Amino acid sequence: MNFEQAARQYIEERRASWKNAKHAAQWETTLLTYAYPIIGKVPVAEIDKAMVLRVVKPIWNEKTETAKRAKDRIKLVPGWAKAHGLREGENPSEWRDNLEHALALPGKVAPRPHQPALPVAAVGVFMKRLRSEQTDLAAALEFAILTAARDGGVRGANWSEVDLEAEIWNLPAERMKAAKRHRVPLSPAAVRLLKALPRLAGTNMVFPGRKQGEHMSENTLNAVIKRMHASQAVPSDAGDRPAVVHGMRSAFRNWGRERTNFRPELLELSLAHTVGNAAERAYARDDALEQRREVMGAWAKFVAGE
Repeated sequence: MNFEQAARQYIEERRASWKNAKHAAQWETTLLTYAYPIIGKVPVAEIDKAMVLRVVKPIWNEKTETAKRAKDRIKLVPGWAKAHGLREGENPSEWRDNLEHALALPGKVAPRPHQPALPVAAVGVFMKRLRSEQTDLAAALEFAILTAARDGGVRGANWSEVDLEAEIWNLPAERMKAAKRHRVPLSPAAVRLLKALPRLAGTNMVFPGRKQGEHMSENTLNAVIKRMHASQAVPSDAGDRPAVVHGMRSAFRNWGRERTNFRPELLELSLAHTVGNAAERAYARDDALEQRREVMGAWAKFVAGE
């Protein structure tokens, strides 16, 4: 079995476990563009370090993130092949004590810029301007800010996940980055926003897209911020680069650390981040919902300028 055949079989076996078709497509595109032309026809049992370097080294300095993704995806194929008895020995794509001696550290070659965020002091002004727009896009962005949720979580929200009586938004594991169910305590402001939204016939989506039966597109909410930034109504901590939805989560974290006495782990739990090591997580099974309700309530008051 050559490398390309092994990679395609690996992808097919993993496809059902990946969250969306886009992830599988990215896998296929990376390997088709960079790996298959160079090592695709090589027997998977014969792939070695020199061959991996032939793929990633030419693009390591100019396209560091792309090269790193290619390296990481190539690495899984020999691992799969070894598990199926198709090769032996060490994995040629291992970084430690292997490729690290032939390639510069990714962070040194191309430091990853942080996601542009709103300065904490500007959040209240931004929210006032946003609420004046009174559009479905503005409502979706406001909900994202009030809940400190990820863009994709908000765009994919369904009414079946929302318990207005209990004031909780229940995100199922399959929609979470950490593949773990997450409960978001809804502040009074978030509840009012949801109650004011129209329930459209034929869809269970909280924030449906422009096309029938489709969610809002990936860049929809960022486009709202970009437009407001262009009108000089919204500053950014990255200067000319407008803030993004993910940066709103950074603003939430900075607010919590700089202006409140909430414990750091409560802020991280509110962001659906994994807290503590494996042993600590085994004992800390409570998601601190009611304590996080206080956090989100305080955040909602802050963004409203109260």
